[in-house]
Amino acid sequence: MPTVRTPLDGDELVDGHSPFYLGAFLRGVIAAGLVILVLALLQGLALAFTNWPALSDRWLRVLNLSAIGVGAVVTGRRTRRLGWLHGLAVGVLYAILVAWWVGYGIHIFSPPLVTWLVLAFLVGALGGMVGSATQASQPGGGRWR
Repeated sequence: MPTVRTPLDGDELVDGHSPFYLGAFLRGVIAAGLVILVLALLQGLALAFTNWPALSDRWLRVLNLSAIGVGAVVTGRRTRRLGWLHGLAVGVLYAILVAWWVGYGIHIFSPPLVTWLVLAFLVGALGGMVGSATQASQPGGGRWR
């Protein structure tokens, strides 16, 4: 009797369900969250024990985009296919959570928010592709799709 795999397994489904793997997506979001927490802790320690000024908005954006990139690579490596889609989803969720946290609220079409969302989506998709491609270079790895 063949084994039926689920989306949490990270492999193709045998019965034709959606190719979106929730488990890999959640791992990527958690990885992005952990990266930004570590970076925030390091920034807090640097500010507490040195005379460095607080980071500008531009540097905070770079740190957040780095976290999205790491989370997207983790997701892409886990899924081994459609890495761009999974990475994009990580970027979308992360960007929406940050926009909500910062309090953009009803200003959904403000230029800074639109710029942030576009950058987050691009970094997420590229990170997912990189993760999928690096997994493909390993024995039994994924493939570009």
